[in-house]
Amino acid sequence: MWARVCLARGNPQEAKRALEILDQLAARGVETPLALNDMGVAHFQLADYEAAIGYFSKALDKSPGYGEALFNKALAEERDRRFQDAKRDWRLFIDLPTDESWKAEAKKHLESLQ
Repeated sequence: MWARVCLARGNPQEAKRALEILDQLAARGVETPLALNDMGVAHFQLADYEAAIGYFSKALDKSPGYGEALFNKALAEERDRRFQDAKRDWRLFIDLPTDESWKAEAKKHLESLQ
């Protein structure tokens, strides 16, 4: 939980602190979809998009319908200029049963890439 608090602050120093916490969890064998997604968010906040995409992908491997990880992965792919991958993942996200406001946000991203 503390790692999520750090990530919510949205600055690089707190993202590094979150990574320290999450690395400790991983060292104890904790690799839940939530923890992997949070690792991705920390790397995203540090502009390490390749690592972020890797963690979001691992979270999705463990939980294929995990919408938050898919949204985050598409956003990281967009930032990393992997536009075809981002388009694919925005479309997948839009097809998930999820909150309409998040779908609207995904549609905006997808439209901007068209």
